[in-house]
Amino acid sequence: MSQESKRSQPKDRKLAETGWGIKPDSQPANRDEIADPQDRFQYRPDGPGGIDEIVRVQQRNFNKARRIIVEPGRTRIIDINKHEFIVEGVSFGQEALIELLEQFGAAFSPPLLRTLGPDFTGSREFECTSRHAWGADRSG
Repeated sequence: MSQESKRSQPKDRKLAETGWGIKPDSQPANRDEIADPQDRFQYRPDGPGGIDEIVRVQQRNFNKARRIIVEPGRTRIIDINKHEFIVEGVSFGQEALIELLEQFGAAFSPPLLRTLGPDFTGSREFECTSRHAWGADRSG
């Protein structure tokens, strides 16, 4: 059977038309496709949501995080398309930073990061890895 005849089988066409087995992507391919993306988040330790809310907002408006840059006073989360999501108020000397890095699967040493106090003036960059086995985040 030739490739051309395999493609035009009516059975396959019926399956494709019903949408069976086709799962729409829950996340846009590009931040620019969202009508009003939120690219900044003001973290308040006593506010509702906390780190979980930061993760939800980032995942709703951006693609998978690949890099996190921590600077004095803020943290920048960069996705695979190099779009930045800025979290104001999460920085060195806070346990929230460690929780945020863990949520995004960043490769870091918590004891070493705890030695950097809130007066640290440099910046640190962390690579993010997948938090799930391949395909587990898409399989529901």
